[in-house]
Amino acid sequence: MKRNDKNRIVRATLEELKKSGIKGTQLDVLAKKLRISKKTFYQLFSNKQQLLAEAIAAEFRSVMDDLSIIADLEMSKKDKLGSSLMLISQRLFEGCYEIKTELSSHPALQYEFFRFRDQLIEYLTNTYFSGREDGNRVLLRSFMDFMISCASHQAGQSTELHFREYVIPFYLEAWDSPGNDEREVAEIQETNDKRT
Repeated sequence: MKRNDKNRIVRATLEELKKSGIKGTQLDVLAKKLRISKKTFYQLFSNKQQLLAEAIAAEFRSVMDDLSIIADLEMSKKDKLGSSLMLISQRLFEGCYEIKTELSSHPALQYEFFRFRDQLIEYLTNTYFSGREDGNRVLLRSFMDFMISCASHQAGQSTELHFREYVIPFYLEAWDSPGNDEREVAEIQETNDKRT
């Protein structure tokens, strides 16, 4: 089995995961779609969970590649951060419906998903640091958790468009505001904790 075959399986799994969620991603369906045997899956992956973890990791690497491109663009840090947040929201809204709720029954996948979230927060904080590292990290965690929650539940008016028009500009203003003191940071964290 070639590396290309494994990559093809991971890409197809990611597409199916975005479309059908964790429970709906069935190896039988993937095997038929890819015209391979179920045995081939088990030659390359120890179980379905490993395959799903690799699909999530592939998406994370793709997002990080795109974020690196944005970081190299000729624009202000605030505009780069805004573009980065829009990219992340687009990717989450296109494939996160019900995944977060399903993650609770898959601890290893849940760990990987939130580890990637934390790596995104660190990357954005380190790349667009504006002098208030703790405050910025709290703002980003709050933003990411709220976005994941909305994307995974498609909550009412909280669509990707709503995020682009209202939520992202709100977070950018908070990011750009004069120094958050410890009390403001604690209030943001408390609000974030109540949402998750």
